[in-house]
Amino acid sequence: MASNDAVARSALPSGPPGGVNVPPPSMTPHIPGVEGMTEGEISTFLTSLDEFTPTIPDGLTNHYLKQSGIAEPDVRITRLISIAAQKFVTQIAADARQCAQQRSEMMAREKRDRGFDAKDKRVMLTMEDVADALGEYGVNVAKPPYFSGAALEPTPKRSKRGAQKDK
Repeated sequence: MASNDAVARSALPSGPPGGVNVPPPSMTPHIPGVEGMTEGEISTFLTSLDEFTPTIPDGLTNHYLKQSGIAEPDVRITRLISIAAQKFVTQIAADARQCAQQRSEMMAREKRDRGFDAKDKRVMLTMEDVADALGEYGVNVAKPPYFSGAALEPTPKRSKRGAQKDK
């Protein structure tokens, strides 16, 4: 029976040396940042990008991609960048709203002194709130310096008719 076992093994197709079936490197794509996703999940995600309509229009994203040096970007790449930009803007808006809520809670006493209704729970988003939120992401928003008296008001020029009447 031992000889029949050896004959049966020799009839099977033999794999690579070492007995481990490993696909060639070109068949195993390595996509950085996508560890834990199967190839099927990645392809499903990429095909869903064809049907998805992001808030930021494709034309606007393509415009900035062309300015960056990408001549003809793929629609899926354009939409993926649009989704990333949309997420960034949404995070900034949420952080700015949180800054505004914290500011309004601290200013409740000051509101009463100014005559506003202290029970008013509406939040007013200011540029300072947005600047604080952007600062958390490393974006510096600074107001331009204010120049007092730097520009003189132009003096009105007299017309020729007005000058003739004075004579």
